[in-house]
Amino acid sequence: MVLDEPTVSIDAEAEAEIFGKLREIAAGATAVLIAHRFSTVRMADEILVLEQGALIERGSHGELMRLNGAYARGSVGCGTMTPDAPRDPKRGGAASWEDLVARYARADADEPDAYTFSVIAGRTEDEVIRAFGGDPGASRLMTFAESVEEQAAHLYEDYELLRVLTVDRHVIAIEWGCHGSIPEVARRTSADGGEFFSVYRNVNARYQVMHAFDGRVDGMFDPFELEDAAWMDPEPDTPAWAEGVVFHMETLCAESFALMERTMGVAIDPEWMSTALRTVRLTSPSELFSQSEAAWLP
Repeated sequence: MVLDEPTVSIDAEAEAEIFGKLREIAAGATAVLIAHRFSTVRMADEILVLEQGALIERGSHGELMRLNGAYARGSVGCGTMTPDAPRDPKRGGAASWEDLVARYARADADEPDAYTFSVIAGRTEDEVIRAFGGDPGASRLMTFAESVEEQAAHLYEDYELLRVLTVDRHVIAIEWGCHGSIPEVARRTSADGGEFFSVYRNVNARYQVMHAFDGRVDGMFDPFELEDAAWMDPEPDTPAWAEGVVFHMETLCAESFALMERTMGVAIDPEWMSTALRTVRLTSPSELFSQSEAAWLP
């Protein structure tokens, strides 16, 4: 069976359904899949990377990411191997960068003034909760406002709550806290072929965007600093997954969430803030990590 770009113009939900059926249909047979999207090819048992007609790399998705070659960098030849081209449901095609930023304009409002949103692929909710330092067996349902109110009542204690849900085979973790901004959490949740992306903002207007794959943080930066990157000496490095993105102070948060969606292929829904989601209390970072200082290093 040979499939050439079978999901190039469909949304993520339809893509997941197609590949679920493909595994059933191709059971016991060989299927050759030609694609340029990570979400499409990462399911394959073996991936062959071609450049100008020549085979330059081969292996599973995890093996190629660890190799850190052309596949991992996301660029092959003159084309681009995109992590997951986000879809615009109104048009059915790939959403432009301007559309994505406009979609998240609300993120630059004053409320909420602090949060961490994390998107994790390749893990269950229970696995994510454990990696963040929570107990999956001790969950309850809470809205974001309820979790903030409860944490505020314990303001001078190590008291943080994590809310989770599953969307399109990804676990979304939402906090009025900082666990998702810690590199060690990113490493734990992305180990063994997983993937992690977080957007962090605190009350002191500090920002952070971080991505990890297969247990390795491959980029962590403050987008506020990148706004003036061209005038900094030395100029900070921009990770491959953030290349081409220009951050602006007035749309800093919107651009961070747009980058998250472009990378992970999952749109962040504002309704999740007012929806009662599965919620657990987290162990403090100082207790969670025996070498706390190392945990914060990428």
